[in-house]
Amino acid sequence: MRPNFIILILTLFPLLGLAQNQIKGIVNDPATSNPVSYATVALYSLPDSTMKTGVVTNQDGLFAFNNLKKGLYFYEVSFVGFKSSRSKSISLDGKQGVVDSGKILLEEKTETLAQVEVVGERLKGTEAVDRTIYTIPESAVKVAGSGTDILRRIPSVQVDLSNNISLQGNTNILILIDGKERDNNFIAQLDPKSIDKVEVITNPSSKYDAGVRGVINVILKKEKRQGISGSADLEIPTNSDHYISSSYGSLDYGTGKFRFFSSVNSHAEGFANVKDFNSENGSSLYQAKGDGRFSFGMAVIHYGFDYFINDKNTFNFYANYNPTQFNMDYNLQNKMIDNGEVSNSFTTDSKSHDSRNGQFYSIFYKKEMKKQGHQITLDLSYYDSKATTNNSYIEQQYLPDFSSPTDQPTTRTEKLMPGRQSVNTKIDYTLPINDKYSFEAGVQNYMQYIDDQYDYSNSASSFFDYKEIRYAGYSRLSTKFKKLSIQGGLRAEYSDIYISDAKTTDYFFLLPNASVQYSFENQQSLKLLFTRSIDRPGSGDLNPSVTVVDAYNISRGNPHLDPSYTNRIQLTYSKNINSSFISPELYYDHKGDVYQKVIKVNSQNVSESYIDNLGTADEFGLGLSASIKVNKWLMINPYFRGFYSHTNSFVNADFNIDAKEDFAWMGNIYATATLTKGLNFWCYATYASPVTTMQSTRYRDALYLVGFEKSIWKDKGKIGINWYEPFKSDFRFNRVVAKGSGIYQDDDNFVKLRTLISLKFTYRFNKGKEVKKLERQKSLESDGKGGLG
Repeated sequence: MRPNFIILILTLFPLLGLAQNQIKGIVNDPATSNPVSYATVALYSLPDSTMKTGVVTNQDGLFAFNNLKKGLYFYEVSFVGFKSSRSKSISLDGKQGVVDSGKILLEEKTETLAQVEVVGERLKGTEAVDRTIYTIPESAVKVAGSGTDILRRIPSVQVDLSNNISLQGNTNILILIDGKERDNNFIAQLDPKSIDKVEVITNPSSKYDAGVRGVINVILKKEKRQGISGSADLEIPTNSDHYISSSYGSLDYGTGKFRFFSSVNSHAEGFANVKDFNSENGSSLYQAKGDGRFSFGMAVIHYGFDYFINDKNTFNFYANYNPTQFNMDYNLQNKMIDNGEVSNSFTTDSKSHDSRNGQFYSIFYKKEMKKQGHQITLDLSYYDSKATTNNSYIEQQYLPDFSSPTDQPTTRTEKLMPGRQSVNTKIDYTLPINDKYSFEAGVQNYMQYIDDQYDYSNSASSFFDYKEIRYAGYSRLSTKFKKLSIQGGLRAEYSDIYISDAKTTDYFFLLPNASVQYSFENQQSLKLLFTRSIDRPGSGDLNPSVTVVDAYNISRGNPHLDPSYTNRIQLTYSKNINSSFISPELYYDHKGDVYQKVIKVNSQNVSESYIDNLGTADEFGLGLSASIKVNKWLMINPYFRGFYSHTNSFVNADFNIDAKEDFAWMGNIYATATLTKGLNFWCYATYASPVTTMQSTRYRDALYLVGFEKSIWKDKGKIGINWYEPFKSDFRFNRVVAKGSGIYQDDDNFVKLRTLISLKFTYRFNKGKEVKKLERQKSLESDGKGGLG
């Protein structure tokens, strides 16, 4: 199949007529001069005041009514927390073309109750046809020290101890700033005051890569600053034995035509580990118990510039450098017990040191046409990563009671040198056809090359070469008729994969999606959608090289894996109640070519784990997202999702696995309270129940954090305290129990916490006038080990 031909068919849709008579404008908040996104603008005809149509302002506060017939009109703008604004009558004679209303300033709504003035808070959440938009109230900004703190309060978003971000439990998500790719490191160093809204897309449309399972788009306030601005965020651990520390700094300088920016993020953590591993196979039992320590450190240096060529053309250069270090040291006592007798006793002293460096470069160009919203963008990026991992294992044989050694120790070493390069090219085109229809299309070419070398003691070097070439194209059409919004799209993706210069597999997917939303009175809506997505195996899943975990456990990948796919149908209801928001949902997933890790015991009594496609699965679930204002000083944001899954049986030459059924749930909650002026308290908790797959069940402890923040220096600075897992002495970050044909494995891992407290300090400054900002792409590509996440 010719992918380029498919892409051409997808993108060459007929482009229909442009607007003749047009009324347009931009809606602004007078207090902040920021645009008001997603305000409702209704158009009426005179003299009978009949409603003709309605639109919603975009993220820049812009709206337009196109292709209008001659006559008299007026429009009315409404948004929660503001008084409605009605225009004067507008006369169109069919000749004058565009009537530009310019800036429309909304007036804030206030109510007086018992001599107390209560300012109407902005909308906490609203449903669009393809996303949920959460506005960020002042109460969240006051208690937040970073952009990550803002995300913690968004329902359905989870943030772990290492600031890794997931959405409804999915980690394969896209993080955007004003629609441009970033990552959790960049989010962390954002000033909470700069964040206006957060858009959450739990079922991405055809515009996004087929493997993306969710999108978080952070929309910034439209600041325009000329001069210099910067920030410093420090987290200081109170204990050097167990600690978590994330610190950030940024500096921007603008001259009008140019904006130069740089920032640095750092994250470090260190813990004492405890490991307890048990494996049973018939009459044989293998045990490995002991403790150790791991430490992780990373930094990301961002830099680049924006060049505002003119009002219609913008150019950006962006780059980052990302060094990481990971160290782990375990001392284990190992026993092999056969028929109740100890047949082998030995200790293992294992050490691992991983050093990685990633570099990313991108250029971005945007061309805006004369018609509002009509634009084309080009995005070209390059990523390069190199790493060296040195592992050593010293094994010492002992008497069964470990009283004394029986011979000289043996040493086994590994040196892994993985390298990765990728080039990504994207072109996106947007055309608002008229006030009811909007068309989008785009093409993408992605190439990545992985070159890994493995050196094992007493063995020849081995190599793993992996190359993928991917072509994609999409189109999407959106329309709105009064209270009904419809969006439909189609994405095509074709991939060629080569391992060691031999073509291993190729696959082609057509991925349709559709969404229909009906908006009722009283700020409530109902939305039905269908999406089809795929989950691609990673290079580690495909690597056939054998990795020796210890004398009784090995693992390998499977170069013949196919991507799995998911078809989802979802029904979502949402309603705003005063300053609160609630949104329940129901969904059904059908999954095909599901791949999972499986374990078998070979003829040498060694457990061998590898990955295979296991067939089909079905999942039924319900969820609830909410943002609830309990009273004037307390706000809580809960999220819950429960689901029932059924995975069909799987049979091949090595396995005969019965069908599996499972019920599981997950949830998180964020609460913030204003105690006194400038002093705020917050707490966050998240938990996922054990989840069962074909052969294993995974466990993880609940995570909860509490903190205090105090504003200082006229809100330019903050001091605070973060307390991780209060009153707990240890934290289970991963336990996997596997059961199969004659085998049982229990691998339990946790870290010692005791009292994990850190001190926080934040300072931000701005000097100068205003200048335009263009938020640009930050690669989601990364390689390497992380922390507890």
